[in-house]
Amino acid sequence: MRTDFTQEDEGKPVHDDVYEHIGKIVKVEDGTGYVDLDPSVGEEVKSALGFSNSREDVYPIHDEMVQSTAGEVVRLRGDL
Repeated sequence: MRTDFTQEDEGKPVHDDVYEHIGKIVKVEDGTGYVDLDPSVGEEVKSALGFSNSREDVYPIHDEMVQSTAGEVVRLRGDL
């Protein structure tokens, strides 16, 4: 699935595959959405998303991570 985020996606909540809130899109740059993770997100979720070795403030959401961007929520896949 090719995902090109737009400025309209900024502020959208991001949910994991079990529909738990994990953060929100805080910026879009060149079609890539960046998520600011909720402080309650644990290392297990970060690891599943490939963010565990990073100390960034915001994290890029890559195409293979996205299940759906329809509606008001970005949903990420669970089989990463």
